[in-house]
Amino acid sequence: MKKRTSKPEPLKDILTQINFSIEDLRKNNDFLPDEIIQNWDTLIGAPISKYTYPSKFKNGVLTVSVESTIIMQEIRYSKKILLDTLQKRWGFIKNIKFKISG
Repeated sequence: MKKRTSKPEPLKDILTQINFSIEDLRKNNDFLPDEIIQNWDTLIGAPISKYTYPSKFKNGVLTVSVESTIIMQEIRYSKKILLDTLQKRWGFIKNIKFKISG
């Protein structure tokens, strides 16, 4: 078995590197935060959440998949309120886009 030639890295340094990686992800905006998925019913309201789901997040834009054009029309009326709510909680969300799921 080979002997280790380098000193072990302190846990503090490893955690700092991980934290920077997470911050880089947030800056790149190429992930869909689990918290949004887990709280979707509360954020958008139970009746509408049955027909919608957050499907993508990229470049500050949250894409919401919608099951029908009728629901899409309904949710568009609430876009500003929903966006304001999301931005208060997650400032990195810049816009919401709706698409018909298929």
